[in-house]
Amino acid sequence: MDLSDEEMWSIYIMLRQIEYAFISMKSCLGLRPNFHQKEDRVDTHMFISVVAYHILHMIENRLKAGGDHRKWSTIRNVLSTHERITIGYKIKKENGTIRQKYVRLNSRLEPEHLEIYNMFGLSGVPLPRKRLVYNQ
Repeated sequence: MDLSDEEMWSIYIMLRQIEYAFISMKSCLGLRPNFHQKEDRVDTHMFISVVAYHILHMIENRLKAGGDHRKWSTIRNVLSTHERITIGYKIKKENGTIRQKYVRLNSRLEPEHLEIYNMFGLSGVPLPRKRLVYNQ
């Protein structure tokens, strides 16, 4: 009863953040469902989920510092459209041999992707275009 308005608000915000942490761990970080039957596997699953939450929390803090107040689920949805693509095709030579060729490239970088990457000091092109050839 002796808390100030600011202290009460601070406690409320902290509780919201804790609830969000558990929601994140149960949903997008895969804490549940947990189908392991051996205790050490359950412990490992929990450990990985908690480590993933700490990484998620660091990402959100870095974004907040850059003025972006979106939640992880929103950021994940935005970045999900920037993908690494592998295109495969076959070429038949005149002598009858067939060559399997692949080209790996990144999907188009949107301005919103670049804005997020810049907050982390990353370029928008994680890997260069790559060509692979397999003889058959």
